[in-house]
Amino acid sequence: MGKNPPDGRAGKTGKYFKYAIGEIILVVLGILIALQINNWNEESKDKIIERNYLISLKKEMEFNIQIALDQILFNDFQIKNGKLVLACLDDNFHPNSMELAIAIEHIGWNNTINYTRDVWGELYSTGNIGIIRNNVIKSKLTSLYKDMSQIIEFQEQEYSKYNFGYRRLVGDVLSHSIRLNISENLEPTEYTGELITIPNQDRIIEKLKDLEGLNGYLVDIISTRVTSNNFMVDEIEQMKNIVVLIDEELK
Repeated sequence: MGKNPPDGRAGKTGKYFKYAIGEIILVVLGILIALQINNWNEESKDKIIERNYLISLKKEMEFNIQIALDQILFNDFQIKNGKLVLACLDDNFHPNSMELAIAIEHIGWNNTINYTRDVWGELYSTGNIGIIRNNVIKSKLTSLYKDMSQIIEFQEQEYSKYNFGYRRLVGDVLSHSIRLNISENLEPTEYTGELITIPNQDRIIEKLKDLEGLNGYLVDIISTRVTSNNFMVDEIEQMKNIVVLIDEELK
C-alpha cells in the first residue's frame, strides 16, 4: 500500500499563522509609534507652555523688583522725616518750616506693597506647577512668595501699631488747611507741590514736645522702616537670582 500524500492544509495554516503574527507585530509597532509621536507632541506642547510661564514669571519678578525698590524709597523718605522730627525734639533743631510740616504729615503714612503673584497663583490653582521642570526655580519661587506674604503682613501690623498711632497723636499739631494742602501734593517718596507758608514753627515744635509717647512712636517707625528695607534688599536679591535661572532655562 502506498503512502498518503502530505496534507496541504497544515502548510497553509502555518503560513496564515505567520502572517497573522506579522500583522499583529505591525499593528503593535504602529500603536507604539503613534504613542511615541503623541508623547513627543505632548512634550512639545508642555515645553511651549513651560516657556510661556517662565517668560511670564520673569516679567512678574521684574515688576516686583520695581515694587520693592519703590518701597525702599518710601522707607528712606520716612526714615529721613522721622529723624528730622526727632532732631527737633532732642536737639532744639529748627529745620525749614515746610520740610518739618511735610515730615510731620508723611510719618503717618503707610505704603501698601502691591506685589503681583498672578502667575504663581495660576500655576498652583490650575495644577500646572509640574510643568516647571527646574526644581531649583520652583523651590526658590516657593520661598520667595512665602517671604513676600510675611513682609506684607509685617508692614500692615507695624503700620497699625505705630504709624496709625502716631497719626492719632499728632493729628492736631498742624492746621487742617495745611495738612490738606500737603496731603494733596505728597507722594510716597516726595512732596511735589508748591512751597507754602507754615506759620508759628516754634509753636509747632512745642506742640510736638508736649505729646507724650511721640519719641517712642518715631523710634519704632524708623526701626520698622529699616527692617523693611532689609527685607526688601533680600527679596530683590532673591528675585534677581530667579531671573538669572529663568534666563538660563530660556536659552
